[in-house]
Amino acid sequence: MESIKKITISFLLFFSITVFIGICSYINLKTIETFTPLSIKQVTLKFYPCTKRLHDIATIYQNPDMYPEELRILLSGNADTFDFVYAYPKKKGKLFSDTLGNITKGEFPYLLQWDERWGYASYGDNMIAINGCAPTTLSMVIAGLTGRSDVTPYTVAKYSESKGYYVAGVGTSWNLLDDVGSFGITNVPVINTYESISASLTSHHPIICSMLPGDFTKTGHFILLYGMQDGDIKVYDPNSISRSEKLWSYDAIKNQIAELWCYQEIGF
Repeated sequence: MESIKKITISFLLFFSITVFIGICSYINLKTIETFTPLSIKQVTLKFYPCTKRLHDIATIYQNPDMYPEELRILLSGNADTFDFVYAYPKKKGKLFSDTLGNITKGEFPYLLQWDERWGYASYGDNMIAINGCAPTTLSMVIAGLTGRSDVTPYTVAKYSESKGYYVAGVGTSWNLLDDVGSFGITNVPVINTYESISASLTSHHPIICSMLPGDFTKTGHFILLYGMQDGDIKVYDPNSISRSEKLWSYDAIKNQIAELWCYQEIGF
């Protein structure tokens, strides 16, 4: 009996090490669009205290026919997406909600593009979880300014597609961020200076930023600036919980902003 226990423990240890090496090798070899890849130490802390999940991790990384490379890269850079990625084979292409739930006008909800309610649904040549940062960010703006709960990231994504604003292989055209009247909001002037941005946010006028490579992206990304606190900027990144939980100084982000759009509700 004791020998069987030792063999079982040895096998589990070997399996764990094999999976660990495989995942860490994958992470080290890959680059990703939006996330900074996790270090080996971070992967260990995130995944390996619970050995029963090793099988799930192995399933994802050893079955590329079931899990697209974009999702495996997404997971390698953000452990928070684990449950979303793991459920992909059963939920791909499906939409699970046509509402944001309870929305309070004047408060901007934090929405994630990889939320299972809409993240598996298609947008352009991929899915909202992968390339839906612009529709997700705009959905936050619409909900906060108008109180509408029916304009989800999926709603905005389909509108973008119908207008030809999604460019295959590139992403969402900036034209979407100007064509917002049908959602009950309108653009207001803003420029990339601390004075202009802080004045807009203090007046409860949210700002969407198209970001250059840097802290938020390797290629391109959209984020929401939604308020000020102690002179710093409150940010909602639709792809990263951790980046949305911290305050950002203007100096830290100013050179990463490619363009910005400010909004208010129509009639105000």
